[in-house]
Amino acid sequence: MRVSLVLPNAPAVPEQAEQPARLVSESPLLERLWQGQSYGVDTATTFAHLAGRGIRPALGTGVMLTTLQHPVRAALEARSLAVISGQPVMYCVGPGSRNVQSLLRGSPDHAPVASTRRYLDDMRSTLVAAVPGDHARDTESPLLYVIPTPEVRIGVGVLRPAMAEVAGSSADVAMSWLGTPEYLRDQLIPPMESSAARATRPRPHLVAAVHVAVARRGRDARRLAHLGIGGHLALAHYAATARRCGAAVEPGNDSATAAAALSSGLFVYGSATEIAERMRAYARCGIDEIALHIAAVAACHGVDEALDDVREILSEWSIADVG
Repeated sequence: MRVSLVLPNAPAVPEQAEQPARLVSESPLLERLWQGQSYGVDTATTFAHLAGRGIRPALGTGVMLTTLQHPVRAALEARSLAVISGQPVMYCVGPGSRNVQSLLRGSPDHAPVASTRRYLDDMRSTLVAAVPGDHARDTESPLLYVIPTPEVRIGVGVLRPAMAEVAGSSADVAMSWLGTPEYLRDQLIPPMESSAARATRPRPHLVAAVHVAVARRGRDARRLAHLGIGGHLALAHYAATARRCGAAVEPGNDSATAAAALSSGLFVYGSATEIAERMRAYARCGIDEIALHIAAVAACHGVDEALDDVREILSEWSIADVG
């Protein structure tokens, strides 16, 4: 199983992304750098800044909101990131919460699963039509110029089985969020595999974003859990997913929700050895990649301490774990 890193903060200036990106570039055990939708400095702009500074890890977006840009624009952005970085890109998208949809569209999307499937298909057709040397598509007049490009893999954020089916039929990558290993194995992988089989394509590469913090003197586990995922668990769709994972979250009761996140393992707090063992549980359940999320430690104790957590966790990992 591969391990990667989620950028631990939403940069106010792109230079703030450089230290984590260097760690990913320099570590043989870290596969890629992820960042989700940013409302500070745009995610693609941050990644382009890193490339301009000569810091060029493989990149992933987890996830970019479909409501913010046309699928052709998303395809162009994904390909541009691959060209600028010279590295493969996993570009994952998602519809966002109903509240965000209302803010951006004027009303929530009443069929977000179907809309996301169409979005992925439109992205793929745009990219496929611009593949160099594919003479079978020369007559399609691609919107994008045909240029050599590192691999771009289209992905989707997956919380529940319905979107897992979309991933199976239409995505190369599935990015899960706030799911236990058992939930992913039992509730998401089966519909993903079935949908992929019907479409005669391989199951998508499954990435699990996992919030972690190494237990240290002076750290408050509940506070870290609240900072890391409390905001998400206050939203109905995330809370519903957490309950499917066996976490008795109580939106509006921050202390109880943080305790439930810790006891269920949605937020992983413990020694580096214990965190590494939890990561192996994901591998045993069929997950292909873990994206370590250290935002809570970065917010509470600074980016330096958060990256020290990553180094200590990786010291308990090995090439044998990568497989």
